[in-house]
Amino acid sequence: PLLEQVDDPFAHPEPHRVLARRTALIADELGLDVDRVRAWTVARHVEYVLWSVDEDDDLSGSVRMMR
Repeated sequence: PLLEQVDDPFAHPEPHRVLARRTALIADELGLDVDRVRAWTVARHVEYVLWSVDEDDDLSGSVRMMR
């Protein structure tokens, strides 16, 4: 969630670049390895999507998140 609080990174022309920059900033501030922060972020999103699939009657939001 912290990576997406400022605005929607996927609304930018190059979302991967925006996410990479934000991830690097967070890792630097926390004194963590950027790959570890990235892996945690991916794991957290997978968990959220799986929860969404289980809880939502309409799967369109879950499909959008997976993309």
